[in-house]
Amino acid sequence: MSILVFPRGNDPLDRAVAARLLAQGDEVRVLVGAHQAEEWRELGVHVAVGDPTDPDLVERAAQNCRSVVLLGRSATDTEVIAAVAEGAVAAGVDRLIACRAGERSAVPPLGERWSRGYVIVEQTSGRWPRARTASEELVAEAIDAADDLAGDPRLEVDLNEPRDLARLGL
Repeated sequence: MSILVFPRGNDPLDRAVAARLLAQGDEVRVLVGAHQAEEWRELGVHVAVGDPTDPDLVERAAQNCRSVVLLGRSATDTEVIAAVAEGAVAAGVDRLIACRAGERSAVPPLGERWSRGYVIVEQTSGRWPRARTASEELVAEAIDAADDLAGDPRLEVDLNEPRDLARLGL
C-alpha cells in the first residue's frame, strides 16, 4: 500500500522511516521542495515536488494512499495540518500518523482537524529521537505499526511509556 510522508528535512529519522516502510513492502511517497527531490529518488521513494500547504497538491500526491505521515515541523504546522486535512481526506486517505516531540500543549490538536483514524507518536520529555528510549529505528517501527493497525484508531502514544508501546504492539 502507498504511504505519503511529509519529512522533516535532511534528517536520519526521515531516512529510517522511509527505509522501514520500503522494507515492509510499502510504496513510499514524499512531498518535498525541489532541492530535496533527487536524494529521495535515490532512496527509491516516489517524489512529489511542491508546497505542503497546497491542499490540491496534497490531494494529488495522496491518491491511493492508505496513510499520511507527518514528521517534525509538519506535525505542528497549522497550515500543513489544514492542507493535509483537506487534501488527504479528499483523496480518500484513511489514517494520519503524526510524529512530534515536546509538550502536548505546544502543538495543535490534530484530532479536531482530522475526522478519520489517527495515531500521534510523540515523546513528551526531551527531544527525540535521541532522548531516553526513542531512536530513529524505534520511531520508524512505531510509524510502521501505526500504519498497520486495524480499524479506525484514535491514539496518542508516548515512546517513553511502555504501556503506550504495547498499544502499538511494540
